Amino acid sequence: MESSTRGGHLVVHHVRPADLNESLRRELLEMARLDDETRAELADTGELFKAGYEPRMARVHERNARRLRRIIQSVGWPGTDLVGSDGAKAAWLVLQHAIAEPELVRRTLPLLEAAVRAGAADPAHAAFLEDRIRFFEGRPQRYGTQLDWDADGNLSPGEAEEPERLDDRRLAAGLPSLSKQTEEARNRAMAEGERAPVDHKAYLSARDEWARRVGWRRRLLSAKLPIRGSCRPTSRGRSVQNVQGFGGFFFRAKDPAGLAKWYQDHLGINPAPTNMEMAPWVTESGVTVFSPFGADTDYFAADKAFMLNFRVADVDAMIAQLKSADIEVSHESEMEGIGRFARIHDPEGNAIELWEPAS
Repeated sequence: MESSTRGGHLVVHHVRPADLNESLRRELLEMARLDDETRAELADTGELFKAGYEPRMARVHERNARRLRRIIQSVGWPGTDLVGSDGAKAAWLVLQHAIAEPELVRRTLPLLEAAVRAGAADPAHAAFLEDRIRFFEGRPQRYGTQLDWDADGNLSPGEAEEPERLDDRRLAAGLPSLSKQTEEARNRAMAEGERAPVDHKAYLSARDEWARRVGWRRRLLSAKLPIRGSCRPTSRGRSVQNVQGFGGFFFRAKDPAGLAKWYQDHLGINPAPTNMEMAPWVTESGVTVFSPFGADTDYFAADKAFMLNFRVADVDAMIAQLKSADIEVSHESEMEGIGRFARIHDPEGNAIELWEPAS
């Protein structure tokens, strides 16, 4: 049995030593040790703080991320019930540093959050990871955990969502006060010899360009996407314009912000950008079925005017991910020559069909 304090309350995690996977625990600890030691060596020489992503540090992060991906595919999130508190912390450290693997980080957040709800992960780890995603995507943070250099040459948390509730969210996640975290980060930077960039605008430009290059962000209006079937000839030889695809789907919701976050957390759909640096949801190419149903259809609920259908690459993996987040999955089926299906509902009761097209 292990215990820890969260927001002033004692949380007890029941861990039976016989259930721990010691070999996996040791492997995760070794991955974290390599990360820590490499960082310390590069900090001592000053190489870590030169412009850009230090190549040796990047190689360690990328190698660890590849191995963590395989671990997650095999056992799910390695929580305290599987690898103990130190092993779970090591796994989180590796994931937190997998900054060149945006999709791995995004897809793993719901697994980590599910482990928190099950008492098998530290709530602070999920808070840090959610902020990590938001920081690299250029969105306001929820907990203010990610600090970066500001225009005045200070490490600062930047913009926060609903700042009036920031302290409450931090307390609930077991985080120290923002002022304490900021002070500790600035003292650590000073001790290690890290200094503010000389040209702050150039620093931000390079940081944001890197984020776009690896997939954290995309240029909303200047993205060059293939255009097919934009017009068709008529019987008189004139051309008539066709639409090129869905540019957006807009619907009413009782809690728009909460629902948008649910879709992002569980399905990987980025919310609508509010500035040019935020990454929109760019779909992968494939079939889109557009089909009005009869008013008396029983294919989905009679009180709903529509049902969303999303293509997925691996419906089994998606189902496992959703179930780990306590999302009910139903209507699992297969249609010969069409593909495999499953169905879920969002928090406001809208049906969502998941479709793995036949290969």
